[in-house]
Amino acid sequence: MDWKEHMSGILKMNVEFDKACNILKTAYTNSKDVYVCGNGTSLLLSDMFAALHTKLIIKLSPKIQSLSSSSLITSVGNDIQISKKGRKGEVLIVISSSGNSMNLYKALLEAKKQKMKTIAFVGGSGGACAQVSDVVLHIKENKSAIVEQTHQKLIYNILEKINE
Repeated sequence: MDWKEHMSGILKMNVEFDKACNILKTAYTNSKDVYVCGNGTSLLLSDMFAALHTKLIIKLSPKIQSLSSSSLITSVGNDIQISKKGRKGEVLIVISSSGNSMNLYKALLEAKKQKMKTIAFVGGSGGACAQVSDVVLHIKENKSAIVEQTHQKLIYNILEKINE
């Protein structure tokens, strides 16, 4: 990747980052539910997102639910949970180091049916999740550890920006 491609990627990420922060701040301000989910290590990141934003968003009262607790995910898929819980104007966040997790992709499609806003944290090529999300925070890297570390940093950065 040459410097122009690299800079283009950084500029696109800045725009998407601002969009994600605005969507979340609007949801928090209007007491809309925000759902977050992931698989594997991304499940841990989704739980971290929910815990940090619930605990540390100072000026607002976010209503965040992690859809990926092990008991829920093994009994009811993310897409089915969104079909039952999701409402217009609410937000679904998916976290996937590949962007190709089919259950997360299906949850995004279901969120679209519910007229929800969607945000995808993805890596690699962006995968199917990037194709259907309103906002895509895409780390163009194939090493899962690097993608997940960067996703974690983005979660903290979103928290900081919302608290400004």
